Amino acid sequence: PIQVLISHAEEDLDLANQIELMLLERDSSLSIAKSHIGQTFNAVVLIIVIDEGFAKDKPRLRQFQMHADKNGCVMPLIHRNYEIVDYAEWWPAEVPDFRNYSLFLDFRGPEWYDIAEKAAKLEYYRKNPVRMHNIRLMARKNDLWGIAELAIATGKAHEIEAADRARRMNQLHQEVKKGLEEWRGEQPDAGETGGVSPTEATTHIAHGPSLAP
Repeated sequence: PIQVLISHAEEDLDLANQIELMLLERDSSLSIAKSHIGQTFNAVVLIIVIDEGFAKDKPRLRQFQMHADKNGCVMPLIHRNYEIVDYAEWWPAEVPDFRNYSLFLDFRGPEWYDIAEKAAKLEYYRKNPVRMHNIRLMARKNDLWGIAELAIATGKAHEIEAADRARRMNQLHQEVKKGLEEWRGEQPDAGETGGVSPTEATTHIAHGPSLAP
């Protein structure tokens, strides 16, 4: 079966593509699918992006519920536009079954968003030394916008965000490995199932990712 399914809103395809690419960089043998329309692919691990519209997204709600009903391995990732009011019960009130997967990975950091725009801005500053000079002057005057722009213009922000992405993806990869190992450990021997394939005889283990800063 598909080992990992990334469930995301249609507008977050770039984020899903990043997650897929970085997981494959860590393990090229993974079979990964992405879906914003509720497909399940009989996946072993469901990585689900929780955004502000998730609670009203019927296809993805159905996708989660089908996975939860069979005790699937679910890893919630928190999108930057999802507001957490109570960390003890962070999930949407409309989806109480998330209490069984209450630990999440925080993907609200700037390192996951607007990457192409930041790369374009870095290239712009490199080709415009006068503009770069002006940004440096603003930063020296402790102008907050100038300081932030200088970090982008010099590539420091890129380096910091790349390190943050790598750290978070290492955490996610470890959780994916754990979920797959637990699933494999529950597969019956062929003699016990009469030769039934893993796709046809799948036992899923409930498992939530570790909450990490």
